[in-house]
Amino acid sequence: MIGPLHATNRDLSLIEDAVTECGAIVCSMEPVADLDAAVALWQRWCEVARDIANIRDAWADAIGEAMPDKRHTALGITVERHKKATRRNWQSEDLLRVVLDTRVVDPETGEAESQLDIIKAVYPLAGYNARLGALKARGIAVDEFCTTEWGAWTLRPYTA
Repeated sequence: MIGPLHATNRDLSLIEDAVTECGAIVCSMEPVADLDAAVALWQRWCEVARDIANIRDAWADAIGEAMPDKRHTALGITVERHKKATRRNWQSEDLLRVVLDTRVVDPETGEAESQLDIIKAVYPLAGYNARLGALKARGIAVDEFCTTEWGAWTLRPYTA
């Protein structure tokens, strides 16, 4: 590493050491005597954690933008990039009609899925939003039934 990445790596090592040291202090702490001071310190930890998460996300976006392909392996670590998507303004009635038209027939028995089976496969029982993976598996172009806003890149570890 050279230049800014070398400095960032050094700074990250310092932060990691400080976090480890603070963790050891917290683990060996007696019961909290000064509640006000403890809450104030906890709030500062929350702010630092938020700032670190923002930096991590900015790094992920920059790396994702620089990646020529969906997956990249470096130093034995493979990551996969994904774009954040926010989907709103669903055309629920139209989507439901298309979902119900995607009846799957069992090739061995010739038995077709019931409408209830289709609904259970696509819509979770604990909510009203369709499962995106289930819609895509049925060949439904999800983004045709909603407004999609694309955000920053995210990275995920990839395992085959």
